[in-house]
Amino acid sequence: MPATSPSAPRPEAPGDRARREPTVVDVLVWAAIAAVGAMHYALALRADDFFTGDTTYFELARSLLAHGVYGFNARPETVVPPGFPAFMATLCVTVGCGYSVFIHTMVVCSTLGVLAGYELLRRVEGRVAGGVISLLLISSPLLFSLETRAVLSDLPYLFTSLVALLLVERLDQARSRPDTGGDR
Repeated sequence: MPATSPSAPRPEAPGDRARREPTVVDVLVWAAIAAVGAMHYALALRADDFFTGDTTYFELARSLLAHGVYGFNARPETVVPPGFPAFMATLCVTVGCGYSVFIHTMVVCSTLGVLAGYELLRRVEGRVAGGVISLLLISSPLLFSLETRAVLSDLPYLFTSLVALLLVERLDQARSRPDTGGDR
């Protein structure tokens, strides 16, 4: 077997193309994830104001909006990264600044994160593994409790990190395909 250099493109395996092309199974899994996500959205906690200890991010977002300073109690924040409070401040400006808006945003981020996770797993491990893992995750009582009762950065982070991994996987696939364009 001839040795290939690490920079040489690897040949496409027969199953690679089949994993990338959507099928009826994919549509069914997407629909199931979306349906469970819609159910979570409808069953999310309805409250007018924060009542648990998850107000730190909200206060940081309010500080960004009101004073243009990333801080709390007249001191700059040095522990909590600014991404999620900035996201919440953007929601306050565009959609609204209520607890209900933030809770429903957690459900949307969670559902989109599971969809991105399914796409990544389906491409890397196959449809069966991706479907089983994603459907088990979206139907988990622990995830339901997390996304419908607390405003935390975990679920938006899940979504953004899985989208980033999916994009990296796509870039890797595009770079590893053999060039069939002929002379240039």
